[in-house]
Amino acid sequence: MKSFITTILLLALFTACKKGDDSTTPFSMSCPTKAVPIYFSYQGAGVVLPSGFTPNGDGKNDVLRFFGFDSATVKAMTLRVVDGTGNTLFTTTTPFKGWDGMNTSTGKPYPTAQYRIEYDGILNGKGLKADSTVKGHTCVWLFGQHPTQTGCVQAPSDVSILNDIKFEDQFDPFTLASPYTTAENFCP
Repeated sequence: MKSFITTILLLALFTACKKGDDSTTPFSMSCPTKAVPIYFSYQGAGVVLPSGFTPNGDGKNDVLRFFGFDSATVKAMTLRVVDGTGNTLFTTTTPFKGWDGMNTSTGKPYPTAQYRIEYDGILNGKGLKADSTVKGHTCVWLFGQHPTQTGCVQAPSDVSILNDIKFEDQFDPFTLASPYTTAENFCP
């Protein structure tokens, strides 16, 4: 009888712990209020994941990817893009190739919005330190082609967020500092 009660208690405890992980729990983007790039620098110059990109085909900021002078910083990395409802839109194990913002099933770009980026990888200690694992998430902005105007990117409804977003063309690839202004042209 004692083992039966223990089994029931453990089952109840396990069920209570699992409750938040079931499929009926609503997905939460858990985005920071300020869009910030993700920097990884373990031994050397490092790499960065910008906080915004513009897949409009103009050759500037068209792909969301890790980049930097020292690509050897990342030994392995999985990058997963998730929309606001929790659907996985894109996954890659080659984060320097990145995401072009395209919906592969329709052949059209995803809309201007904030997307959750989940990452999980290994940073290279380069023989000077032990390798280090990283796992986390951030949110980035995808700004698409303006629907009615040509030659510009669709601005968000709250244009003040553009002050916090950093695009790839704003970074110095050697230092990863971001002293530059983006070359993107935003239309209201």
